[in-house]
Amino acid sequence: MPTVLLLGGTGFLGQWLVRRAPDAFPRDSILTAGRRAMPDAPEGSHVAVDLTVPGAAALLVKTLHPTHVFVLTKRTTGTLKELIAIHGGVTREVIAAALGRGLRVIVAGSSAELGPSDGRRTPLDESAPANPVTLYGRYKLEQASVAERFRGVDGAPAVVHARLFNLIGPGLPDGLVPADLARRVVEAECTGGDVEVGRVDTVRDFLDVRDAADALWELALSSETGLFHLGSGIATRIGDLAALFIAEARRPCRLVPRVVPPSPSDVDWQVACIEKVRKATGWEPHTPLTQSVRDMLDSLRASS
Repeated sequence: MPTVLLLGGTGFLGQWLVRRAPDAFPRDSILTAGRRAMPDAPEGSHVAVDLTVPGAAALLVKTLHPTHVFVLTKRTTGTLKELIAIHGGVTREVIAAALGRGLRVIVAGSSAELGPSDGRRTPLDESAPANPVTLYGRYKLEQASVAERFRGVDGAPAVVHARLFNLIGPGLPDGLVPADLARRVVEAECTGGDVEVGRVDTVRDFLDVRDAADALWELALSSETGLFHLGSGIATRIGDLAALFIAEARRPCRLVPRVVPPSPSDVDWQVACIEKVRKATGWEPHTPLTQSVRDMLDSLRASS
């Protein structure tokens, strides 16, 4: 039976991977690993471990003998050197420990690795130059390059680098634009007031986390390797996204743009070309943005 190890698997994406697992991966074949288990995790389905400790990820691979490993670690605090050491280190350990074992490794990357589009207004495929302008983008790119260095090494596992564009959906952590918009709308429903938003002219590609999880499972089940862009392929202005949230509010509220000074880390336009993953796996995103918005608001209302 195939067994799956989700490193850092109790976060937003990991939780949806567990929920969306295909029949080939029943719940008792999936192990999460990290500091804390999910609240509803079945007994024996989680390994409590600090993955920042050198050697911890390698030990898990060697002792648990998984057939598939998802590298989902996402620590955001620390210096660039520290974050590269953690995320690159985990990836390096997993692949090195997997030499000769024939397993598949899926590394969750990010569109932050790409940075500005250099004026391009066509969907970005896997040949697009990577020029990250944020700390997060820099260490994610280094994490991906670690995996690339093992290409061609004798006995190296099959590695997929899944570059995820902007995720959206129920449970999205605070601090990301859709999550902040959802929370402000729910607050406005309760107390009245306006919904503030920063720059409304930037363009992003929003992919529902459920579709993202399905794509990752498709890649895990395939024989594909290398880099794949995972997005909706649809350009959405932040102002238009905000308008969708406002339209779903249960009481009238007003969208108020907030003046935000320009930043060196600004990226005006970023949309994925998803032809490669379509051709390789047949996967298609199915969740419309309006549904993602509605489900986020309903989830927040239920927990308020």
